[in-house]
Amino acid sequence: MNTKSLLLNMFKVPATTPQFLRNRLHWIGLSLFCSLVYSQQCLSQTDTSAFKSGNIMLTEPKLSGNFGELRSNHFHSGIDFKTDETEGLPVFAPCDGYVSRVKVSRSGYGKALYINHPGGVTSVYGHLRAFYPSINDTVTMLQQQKKVFDVELFPDSTLFKVTAGQLIGFSGNTGSSQGPHVHFETRHTLSERPFNPELAGYQFSDTIPPVIKAVVIYVPVKSAGLAFSERYITEIDAVNILNLTTNLSPSQNFFVGFEGYDLAGVEENNLGIRAYRLKIGDSTVFSCRIDSFLFDETRFVNALIDYPYWMQNRRKFTLCHKLPGNELPFLGSGDGMLTIEAIQSKPLFLEAEDFKGNKTVVELNIVNASSLRLQNQVIPSGSAIKYGVATTLKESNYRLKTQSKSFYEDVILDIRSEPDTTTRQVTRQVATSTRQVTWRVAILPDNIAINQPLELSIKVEPEPLVHESKYVLARVDSAGNLDGYSGVLKDGWLTGKIRNTGIFTVVADTIAPILMEPYFADDVYTGNLKLVLPFQPDLSGITDYKCLIDEKWVCGEFNTARNSIEIFFPGTVAAGYSFKLEVKTEDRVGNIFADKRQIVYGNNTQINIKKHEK
Repeated sequence: MNTKSLLLNMFKVPATTPQFLRNRLHWIGLSLFCSLVYSQQCLSQTDTSAFKSGNIMLTEPKLSGNFGELRSNHFHSGIDFKTDETEGLPVFAPCDGYVSRVKVSRSGYGKALYINHPGGVTSVYGHLRAFYPSINDTVTMLQQQKKVFDVELFPDSTLFKVTAGQLIGFSGNTGSSQGPHVHFETRHTLSERPFNPELAGYQFSDTIPPVIKAVVIYVPVKSAGLAFSERYITEIDAVNILNLTTNLSPSQNFFVGFEGYDLAGVEENNLGIRAYRLKIGDSTVFSCRIDSFLFDETRFVNALIDYPYWMQNRRKFTLCHKLPGNELPFLGSGDGMLTIEAIQSKPLFLEAEDFKGNKTVVELNIVNASSLRLQNQVIPSGSAIKYGVATTLKESNYRLKTQSKSFYEDVILDIRSEPDTTTRQVTRQVATSTRQVTWRVAILPDNIAINQPLELSIKVEPEPLVHESKYVLARVDSAGNLDGYSGVLKDGWLTGKIRNTGIFTVVADTIAPILMEPYFADDVYTGNLKLVLPFQPDLSGITDYKCLIDEKWVCGEFNTARNSIEIFFPGTVAAGYSFKLEVKTEDRVGNIFADKRQIVYGNNTQINIKKHEK
């Protein structure tokens, strides 16, 4: 048996595997023999703290994201590995186990694989381009049977067993991914709680301490929330002692925040900081260490940052203060609220530390300028919403209901309404009617963090020729663009759930998804051809689609991040190849787009024989 046959036998590749994949596996096998990356043994113990993870990539890990990063509306639940802007790099099992779940989705993790390991640990691999061939075959068969792209299966523990170092898939850019990479997670199997893979023994080089770029002193306005707090921002330029000049009175409450990030290896990506503490001398007044969390807790990330400032200025300050509605279990006992009297001229120490123990400490000396005094704070006008109390605010043309934990703290909302007579663009097509059918409701300020959704109802006078199912609640941004929300029209009121403040209105979405000009491109993974069908942003969002070539169903892969459908051809496509393409899409409110055209490949020319929309 020659070397190539031996390696293919090791990977147990079916005879039907395409030639390009057989060649790729041949290269992988040679790399394994040369590098001996996977010689270490995996510990199979019931104590997850003793579980040791092997490598999942052939090369030294390059991180573009780490566990617990403070991202938009969520904590990052794993580690992101760079793949040098390419797809198709091999991914390996870090430990013995079995494939317990396979999910293919147009959003989220895209093509994702879940492996259960001894010791009660599950590893997760997201945004893959493809799975190991036998799993790929199973997924393809299920897609063909159901005639859908999105599928999910939960294999029996005996069906897809894996061993440490076994090929399980290839890196990609699927789902909601914004660029090629591998997302890797470790979870507790029973609770599905993600935890830092470094706790499972995953290793990468890190000798660089976290960086603190700026420090903020916050002076809260009573019952008004972060949005109206006074901020004293001091930039840090490679110093470890910082004098902060304020106009605080001795008994005035204040708290601290900071802007910072971590680094690892030689990569330039800014990573999240694992742990930070605020101390007066040796006494800790606030602490946070992110090693694990429940997915139900992930939205509390917005209570850990200065959300209003982030939304307005795109600078993310982390709070050393526990808001009343912050229920994160990994915070220390102190709430971080301070006064000049309590400090008694002692320095504050802000510490930031990574998993490897690299630490940065900044000494904060609060200097009170005697010539400055805090002016009488003006409480903004509006309706006061107390944290922990459900509230209803209403007028003749709107109703807003909050839940007891809709906000993370007391807030003040200024709600205004006016007739909406705007002629606006919906998916880049101008609405033909300017007749006022609804109201524009402004819930201000427009940068308040929301935990439990608000229920907003807006009075509507429906158009006679528009079906009630077409009406959607829409948020209007500063440029006039619309972001659609689901809503139900009943008795002249459209009601929907929102998780943002801002300006809202009601729009009749009667426009079907709009297909832009299709084009051919080379698939970077297989080297074969693909046909890309890009769509304009749709107000209600595409919820269903179907693609046929020469009247046979094909598995078009919808990518939410790029809002396009990609059809992959299995082999070489010769110039002059002609086929009939049929595409049908439907959005959330039932608008249907249908298109038929004859495509001729060759010099990227396309000949349309029939095209219609409805």
